[in-house]
Amino acid sequence: MVLNQIGVIGLGVMGSNLTYNLSDHDNFVSVYDRNSNAVNSVSHHKNITGYQNLQEFVASLELPRKIILMVNAGRPVDAVISELQEYLDEGDIIVDGGNSYYRDTLQRQNKCNEKNINFVGMGISGGAEGARYGASLMPSGDESSISILMPFLEDIAAVTEKGDSCVDYIGKEGSGHFIKMVHNGIEYADLQILCDAYAIMKYGLRMSNTEISEVFEGWQQTELQSYLTNIASIVLKEKDEITGKDLIDLISDRAGSKGTGKWTIQYAIEENIPCNTLFSAVDIRNISQRDRNTHQSEVKELSQELNLEILKQAVYASRVFAYMQGFSIMEEASSQYNWNLNFESISKIWGAGCIIQGQLINDIHEDYENNSISSLMHSPNMQTILNDRTNAMRDTLIFSMSKNVCCPVISAAYSDIMATNTPKLSTNLLQGMRDYFGGHTYERIDLEGNYHTNWNTENR
Repeated sequence: MVLNQIGVIGLGVMGSNLTYNLSDHDNFVSVYDRNSNAVNSVSHHKNITGYQNLQEFVASLELPRKIILMVNAGRPVDAVISELQEYLDEGDIIVDGGNSYYRDTLQRQNKCNEKNINFVGMGISGGAEGARYGASLMPSGDESSISILMPFLEDIAAVTEKGDSCVDYIGKEGSGHFIKMVHNGIEYADLQILCDAYAIMKYGLRMSNTEISEVFEGWQQTELQSYLTNIASIVLKEKDEITGKDLIDLISDRAGSKGTGKWTIQYAIEENIPCNTLFSAVDIRNISQRDRNTHQSEVKELSQELNLEILKQAVYASRVFAYMQGFSIMEEASSQYNWNLNFESISKIWGAGCIIQGQLINDIHEDYENNSISSLMHSPNMQTILNDRTNAMRDTLIFSMSKNVCCPVISAAYSDIMATNTPKLSTNLLQGMRDYFGGHTYERIDLEGNYHTNWNTENR
């Protein structure tokens, strides 16, 4: 019996497309899914053999077995691993290619290691198209296992314009899923920044959907070039097949999410890392799901003007700052967990195939590659971009407020940039009040140590 080289469990859109991608690169693939229609559909493709019996699926693979799980994050992953372990041998490799929580990945690695089964957590970005034609892959865990997997991963990874493969060993434990989690947190912010710009143009400047689409299309020739800028332009052009109207005007504003953005800001809050841009992007999705007051009293608009070049600069600065905050989160985790993350490599991996690919991530990679920066937040190049565009952010926000337009992430970015560059914040008053009601003490600028004051209460 000729054994296949690699297996895939889970034949949803992502799993099916990943399988096609593997087979197109002349790999012989076994697939398993409980859905017979899914198995039959995929099995018609070359080099693919389908199974609905898990034991037979496992037996069809050469040693060490290499099995990629493309199932929903959470309990389904644990259930499949539990079933698989009955049939696997020591040294076999399980790869979780879903959007799993990085702490769950660590626990799964420990459980598999008890049975001498290797477990790899791998973040995958690029959606269905990336899975089919080349994705950004972020594997972590046992380095020797990833070396065995690497020829297959390089086959299905995207390739940058420079010819670099968008896959590399990320690090130990759950670092691959952590990096994918932060990627998605940045993605949340990037998406909403474009939505902020759309809102300003549509409701502030009273531009048509076609005109806004053309602006986004024009931005593709500038520093704002990205996958997301491009699809924003495409979405705004789409006509509804039923009514013939612009489809964008018929889409509900109730926005969904799958948890990775929330996980990102949870970690940042736990570790006291500023992440206002990412938080605001998650928060506006939460607001969109709630019932809102649509009968509020009319608020008078003020007479203000906004040049589209100013808006472009504000969008770019906001995008840059969101990426800087995202990288700060990864830097903290790298230090906390001793992962020794290579940010030059990570930014290279994100250079193609993934959702946040674009000119900015290429510029960030060049910054790491050529200038040996230790932190993106302290990059002279990035700081110059912000300093040169802070006034544009301010003017954009003044305009948006004058027209009663909500733009949460541009606002959050500006607020944090101002806080970062303010010589003295107002939090000295905060510390005084905390000491007043809770005896929490405060530090002084002229003396070392912590102090408590018996505050004058005569004027209570």
